[in-house]
Amino acid sequence: MRTVRRTISLSARHISVCVVGAGGAGLISTHELNKEGHSVTCLESEKDIGGTWDYQTNTRSSMYPSLRTNLPRNLMAYQCFPFGPNYTGDMRRYPGHAEIHGYLKAFAEEKKVEVKFDSPVENIEKVEGKWEVRYRGGNDKFDAIVIANGHYETKHVPDFTGHFDGKILHSHDYKSPKDFAGKRVIFLGSA
Repeated sequence: MRTVRRTISLSARHISVCVVGAGGAGLISTHELNKEGHSVTCLESEKDIGGTWDYQTNTRSSMYPSLRTNLPRNLMAYQCFPFGPNYTGDMRRYPGHAEIHGYLKAFAEEKKVEVKFDSPVENIEKVEGKWEVRYRGGNDKFDAIVIANGHYETKHVPDFTGHFDGKILHSHDYKSPKDFAGKRVIFLGSA
């Protein structure tokens, strides 16, 4: 029996695409789709790119000042944009959130990735074969959608049986160790 493989290329047909989110995944998706000749609109709910890495302006970010990634910079880089130049004065192998945010901003600037800021998506619905996207400031129809809004924005706090009088804090809300100085602390779970 002979197997026939076919590759369907989106570049054979130019389409309109809405990318939701201008973090790491949204930026590279927008860039690659533009490179293939598609008409791309990237929507970002915040005032800057970077998604969760935008600690300064993204009020929903889980970042904190001393956070470093658990991946080396060479694995965090896009293939088309090496993590070479220094973005914050810190060239350690595992970059901090400010360095990654600087890298994403430099990528978007060099690759001319256009983003509509302050444009949170309010609704996405399939209408007559197109994706209708309603967002603050507009309502447009697209052939395809890329959802790149991340999965760490909404915290999950499980229900516990029993009683506990101490402070419960989700890692999403953690910002500094000073609140825990001199206290006994227990960590439950992981991402």
